Amino acid sequence: MTLNFISHNIRKSPTSLMAILASPNISSFHFICLQEPPWHLIGTARSATNPEGEPVYGLPATQGWRALLPPVATRTRPPQVAILVNESLPRSAVGLASNLSSDRYVVAANIATTAGMFNLLNAYLPPSTSPTTQEGLNAICSI
Repeated sequence: MTLNFISHNIRKSPTSLMAILASPNISSFHFICLQEPPWHLIGTARSATNPEGEPVYGLPATQGWRALLPPVATRTRPPQVAILVNESLPRSAVGLASNLSSDRYVVAANIATTAGMFNLLNAYLPPSTSPTTQEGLNAICSI
């Protein structure tokens, strides 16, 4: 089986993400590597201390795809990368490579195939004019 990948910087735009997912040939890809994915309020979670619930932040719904995100993302420090995995791939074949996904600028997937295991790494380096450029560079260099 040949695995197909596509990579795109969507500049935090939910509209761009939905346009990619609506593309006629997108289902021929197994992985979509996103840089600057949108991150916003997606719901509320029950709370023992707040009767209105706690806000939950994340990617917009991506029907037919499951997201792999760096585990360090928060509301105020959203992930700068994501890997969308086509749900045609078995869940047991693809998982988060947490040892390589320790920063919001880097996410990696462990992928099991008949040919063996390999990693897919998605990294983002902010533009040189950004105050977070050094933070992103440090994250990428620490892999």
